Amino acid sequence: MHTIVSCDVKSSNADVPGVRLLRAALRALTACSVCLCIALSGNAQAGLFDKLKPGKRPHEKIDGTFIGTVEPGRWTPPKQMGRAGQSSDGQKAGAAPSGMAIIRTGTPGPATAPGYQNYLQKIADRIGKHSPVTDVPIKIVITGDRQFGTAQATPDGVIAMPLGMIRDLENEDELAFWLAHEIAHVHLRHHGSDWLRDFQDRSLAMGEMTLGYVNAFESAWAQFTGGTGKTGISSKLESGLAYGHAAYSATSKALLPNWNRDQEDEADLMAMDLIIRAGYSGEAAFSAMEKMRAWAESNNEADQIEAQQKKIEDSLNNSGTAPDFTAALNSAKAAAGSVWKKLEGKLTRRHRSPEDRLNALFAYYEREYEDLSPPDLRTTSFSQAKATPQNALAMRHYISGWEAWDAWHAGDEAKAVRLARAAIAAPHQSDPELRFIFYTIRNGQEQQKNARLNLEYAARGEGATLKIYQQLVFTQVGQGEVEKAIDTANQAWAELERPGHLYPVLIDLHVQNGDIKEARRLTNECRLNHRKELGKTCARTLENAQKQSDGAVASSQDSSRNPFAKLTPAFIAN
Repeated sequence: MHTIVSCDVKSSNADVPGVRLLRAALRALTACSVCLCIALSGNAQAGLFDKLKPGKRPHEKIDGTFIGTVEPGRWTPPKQMGRAGQSSDGQKAGAAPSGMAIIRTGTPGPATAPGYQNYLQKIADRIGKHSPVTDVPIKIVITGDRQFGTAQATPDGVIAMPLGMIRDLENEDELAFWLAHEIAHVHLRHHGSDWLRDFQDRSLAMGEMTLGYVNAFESAWAQFTGGTGKTGISSKLESGLAYGHAAYSATSKALLPNWNRDQEDEADLMAMDLIIRAGYSGEAAFSAMEKMRAWAESNNEADQIEAQQKKIEDSLNNSGTAPDFTAALNSAKAAAGSVWKKLEGKLTRRHRSPEDRLNALFAYYEREYEDLSPPDLRTTSFSQAKATPQNALAMRHYISGWEAWDAWHAGDEAKAVRLARAAIAAPHQSDPELRFIFYTIRNGQEQQKNARLNLEYAARGEGATLKIYQQLVFTQVGQGEVEKAIDTANQAWAELERPGHLYPVLIDLHVQNGDIKEARRLTNECRLNHRKELGKTCARTLENAQKQSDGAVASSQDSSRNPFAKLTPAFIAN
């Protein structure tokens, strides 16, 4: 998909200093939207492919139950989980990250909800006993995601279940079906040989979008004014970084596994077999799937991102020789804010059409289980689990955090602060995602000291996510603490098992700190392990960073607060 947006600046202004830079900045912003559009259009393309693809559906290819076709035996992890190739620091370079690292990279991260985690683990263990595949190390992790359809399975058996799904389901049987669906992906070893490559490619696209989202404004403003001092718009840009990360958090859902049509059908069929064998009602699968369909339909507002992009263009185009950066930045914030929740959901719809899946599952159920008398739904046990003081408290704190986020983007500052404070009250004062929400609000209020304190709390919390570490790096460099920024990036690098899109960040930081040798080593490692776009990006990052370090870039560019300004040319080149 290629999108070209022109910046119709009048010809008389063509040579005005900064106009060409504004066009370049706009191209970077447009590229960000292209990343979104590609992700948003992926489901439509997949749907077309599904219609054209010949052959029968999995349940039509077999006689009897699907689980009867699964070969019994001891489970082994996908090959890429143990891939060889040691880096200089002793870690496996290029191997697939662990499930926990994936969750901390591409979701809001683990929630502080031990009661729910124990409850779901017991259900998962009960389901797993009825599979012909044995010794599967399934581990349930509850994430702080509000979206219904963002459950995921990782190659090593970690199952991430969002609090938003638990909130919206009505009984344990529905919950068991979705757990069984994700468990089936692991038991059937659906994380194939292409999974790692796809994960890296998508993570690179999301990482570049994060860098480019606000960078275009930062670089264009500094070059247009020729100033090096801190301006009013520059301070606004600092708060704008948080919105770039909001966009990243939304779009990073594209990092989740993308299953093909047969794999989705197979997981649905095996989930049905498993829950019936575990004593749950097979009919609950249909109400569970109906909820998925309703959620998918409610997240069908992709056109809003294009409308917000148009506002950004208009803010720049209509101001002639004096571009209205404040208006443009506000439009950028709106693009990340007003459509944040819908984009977050839309981009996670990697699964096939819920209606198609529902029809296939119903046909299978009628054929294999029509004469089966379903047990009563476990509504009481589910309600009791939700009502336990520990679980009810966890849900209440997260709902407060989600509502604080909504109130902030709706412009109700007082309500946002009140709800955010309630979210981080004991015993959730150290929860990384809730602290990050409060950080975003304080940063937007330009209360930099309080914002940083919340960000540091978030980084110290158990299960801190990549977006938190990235934002802390931005903040530390913005305050002249490059060595601290390197320490923070290295901590994220180690804890999150070498996420690919941290390579450019570390390369850039080491050049800034004068450690060219380490920057070159990282570049070579990146190119060796990631031969496609990420390797090229790392090489360009080193080249551009060295040029700026040598003084090739005009001194008027103010990069002292933004360590990633050097990456903008590489981003535009893509």
